[in-house]
Amino acid sequence: MVARIVARLTGRPLVYHVHSPTRIDSTRDWQNWANSLVERWSVWRAERLICVSASLAGHMRRAGFPASRLRVVPNGVPQLTAVPLRRRPTGTWTLGSVALFRPRKGTEVLIDALACLLRKGLQVRLRLVGPFETPEYESQIRARVRDRGVEKLVDWVGFTEHVNAELTRMDIFILPSLFGEGLPMVVLESMAAGVPVVATDVEGIPEAIRNGRDGLIARPNDPEDLARAVADIVCGTADCAALRTTALSRHAERFSDKAMAAGVANVYTEILEKT
Repeated sequence: MVARIVARLTGRPLVYHVHSPTRIDSTRDWQNWANSLVERWSVWRAERLICVSASLAGHMRRAGFPASRLRVVPNGVPQLTAVPLRRRPTGTWTLGSVALFRPRKGTEVLIDALACLLRKGLQVRLRLVGPFETPEYESQIRARVRDRGVEKLVDWVGFTEHVNAELTRMDIFILPSLFGEGLPMVVLESMAAGVPVVATDVEGIPEAIRNGRDGLIARPNDPEDLARAVADIVCGTADCAALRTTALSRHAERFSDKAMAAGVANVYTEILEKT
């Protein structure tokens, strides 16, 4: 809103970066509706809208924004100077998830999938890295962990500024989102760290993770399918080393900070050449 006012007062073009589908950003319908209205009013006359995924560009087209003003520039994160050498664990596999844990992140599904893996007799543990949106939601997740009998398999890390250090402790990164993703930075960070990714088929995630090539894609809100994807890596059905190598290459080519900066600079240049 402030940017729109400033752009109007100064006569400067407004560029808006679209990071997530506002209309389905949370489980609070009233909040989504209000945020969507504010966004629409604020950026309706923006010169360009930079969407972090093709999925988001489609979302904005369906919201009525003309395709001529939409540009897709994928999110990007820096390449690591030294990617840790990873070998298949000979014992317990450490699964990990990094998020602001809230209902749309699908943590309940992840806990149920962990219970499925336990029933299959697989040696796995789960690290949950990040804060919870509310104390009430944290209580719900902890209760589910107890109910599913996996208390001894879950490590609660909480908030940390050192995400890359946490990624080095994981053998598989899991993002079980239900909806509302643009192009999650933590998926790209996992690719850059050489951690095999299992994520769900929502919004922009399959634009980064090609199923069976850069990681594995599971159906959202399906614990059995999520457990199946994890088991494929643990049991060797999916080639862990190949997933890692391909993901590192794909990140460097399309999802690095340099690739993102170049894409944004191209949009700015396009606008400046018109003015």
